Formats: sequence, C-alpha cells, structure tokens
Amino acid sequence: MENADLKQCKITGGFFFDKRKINASATVNAVYDRFMETGRIEAMKCVPSENKSHVFWDSDVAKWLEAAVYVLAEKEDRNLREKYDETV
Repeated sequence: MENADLKQCKITGGFFFDKRKINASATVNAVYDRFMETGRIEAMKCVPSENKSHVFWDSDVAKWLEAAVYVLAEKEDRNLREKYDETV
C-alpha cells in the first residue's frame, strides 16, 4: 500500500464535490466571520480581553484552520489566505 498525496486525490463530481465547493465559496468564510464576532480568533493571541470566548474556542479555531488548509491546498484564495495568515 502506498500513501497518497493530498494533491493526487481529486473529487470531480457528486455529493462531496458539491459540499467542498460550498465550503470553499461560503462556509469557511462565514465561520471565520462568526469566530471574529465571538472573539474566538482574537483569543488565538492569548491576550486578556473583556470579550469572554466560547469554552471550546481553541478546538473551534483548530477545525477552521484545518478546513482553510484543505481549501487552500486545492486552490489559492487571497482573501482566505489573509484570514489564515492573521490567525496563525
């Protein structure tokens, strides 16, 4: 058995193709915006703030980062790249 590189795997149609397309075009950005509103992204700086973050802020942001990486691995998106770079 050989390991497959992420870029070798292509989903070209069907249910998961549609879901990945929606994620890349809308969901990943909407989640980022919500995390900004609720202080989850700001909490990554580990600076005390008046804004109390959600108890699971760290795992929420980690999941968002993973989603952003998958989107960016498939196609570069300058807007998403800037959000990603600001977060890490």
